Amino acid sequence: MHTPLATQIDAAAESAPEQGGLTAAQVNAIWKKLQALYDTKIYPAISFSLQRRGKVIMQRALGHSHGHGPGDVPQSPRRVMTPDTPVCLFSTSKAVTATLVHILHERGALDVNRRVADYIPEFAKNGKHDITVADVLGHRAGFSGFTRKGMSGEIFEFDHVVRVLCEQRAELHTKGAVAYHAVTGGYILAEVVKRTTGKDLRHALYELVRGPLGFEWFDYGAPGKDISQVAQNYVTGWPNIFPFKQLVEYAIGSSFETIVGLSRDERFYNSIVPSANMVATAPEVAQFFQMLLNGGEFNGKRIMKEETVRAMTLETGNTWFDRRLMMPMRYSQGFMLGNSPLGMFGPDTKQAYGHLGFMNILCWADPQRDISVALLNTGKSLGGRHVLAFADVLRTISEECG
Repeated sequence: MHTPLATQIDAAAESAPEQGGLTAAQVNAIWKKLQALYDTKIYPAISFSLQRRGKVIMQRALGHSHGHGPGDVPQSPRRVMTPDTPVCLFSTSKAVTATLVHILHERGALDVNRRVADYIPEFAKNGKHDITVADVLGHRAGFSGFTRKGMSGEIFEFDHVVRVLCEQRAELHTKGAVAYHAVTGGYILAEVVKRTTGKDLRHALYELVRGPLGFEWFDYGAPGKDISQVAQNYVTGWPNIFPFKQLVEYAIGSSFETIVGLSRDERFYNSIVPSANMVATAPEVAQFFQMLLNGGEFNGKRIMKEETVRAMTLETGNTWFDRRLMMPMRYSQGFMLGNSPLGMFGPDTKQAYGHLGFMNILCWADPQRDISVALLNTGKSLGGRHVLAFADVLRTISEECG
């Protein structure tokens, strides 16, 4: 299914390892672990970007973006994955949406400490009157799931989803507690942005981040783009069976098959799904996190103040048991945080902040190691022999860049 020849290294973009305080042996150690991850055959394609001390040290890709996954026939046209192939970020979108909200807070357009109902009066119904914007950012708002049903094609109807969430009752078992808002929170944050600025989230993104940083993709969906360029997603790995299937559907709102199917729908790339449909390349994502690592500045462009970056990446509480994900989590107002001795971004990563995307994509910045990382892929799997290999990639990055 996979071939070791399907590799792409952007040598023109990469700096010498020494410029990032690494050795060639350390870079090679990380690269070998990425190749081992690809060899598990869970990911038809992987793209990877690592910056250290502000220098691009690795900008590489493995596999094929199209025509080489489960269900593809041998004669399917294959397209080699490159570092510049756009990929759907899924839930990593939340980190971008949160950043826009914090920039607007910094500029006085909104206040994250005010109630959502101050901006969306109809949201106050059914026990939600006291929920703040900060509660939504920190996954404590109490509408972590859709009460009527899980994700479907309705997610493409933005105004309809906002109306549903405004009518929905607060979840008594999650309100005020940590409970991951897989999809729901993004719509309310985007509507707050729309009500306070008069512009939708896509316009806010272009004006505040995408335009100033000069990104080609990095958008909610891919409006006006050739979506055939976007890497194809696949369901891979072990079949999801009871009880893991039910736990996953409770946590993320639907089955792997449904979500991958939605990501292949043309509407997915024309709509704004604030928590789930950002499309970007690995270098763009790494540069976004490098901007945060730089205190809100990148290549001479000031995107936000340093104190805003500190506020948005500050832990909102100790490690808490997440009532949606059913595991201990650390959150800031918009980001998943690392931990020690072991965290989401590898061992000894308590200073790291970033986000997971559909259980497999991982993007983050780590001030302790002075790195920004984008690990994108196209296989969507909960269980499989990739799990240990994935952890080994994170361990190696942490150790070699430590």
